[in-house]
Amino acid sequence: MMEPGFRLGLKFGAVVLGAVMALAINVLLFTPLIIPDPCAYHNGEAKATFIFKIFFDIFGTTGHHPEHSLVNLIVTTIFGGFAGWKVGRILLRSYDRSSGESVAC
Repeated sequence: MMEPGFRLGLKFGAVVLGAVMALAINVLLFTPLIIPDPCAYHNGEAKATFIFKIFFDIFGTTGHHPEHSLVNLIVTTIFGGFAGWKVGRILLRSYDRSSGESVAC
């Protein structure tokens, strides 16, 4: 039988892992797909839309290249944490079924 503290630790670990994975996917995969040429924004070739302005900031300190905004990082972290929480619940429920325990997640 799994101890309640261990179950809570597994859920917390799944949430943290989900958030970290979501941030890594956002930075390494989605951003290059959304912004293939960051120089286009400071040259005036690309126009920043409303959604773009919410999720990306353009500062002079970075050469007017788009950078992730705080909103982008918060939304990504919340989404990844929620996904990790759901995956953790599914894994714990499947473990409970296989071991014959009837503990609610």
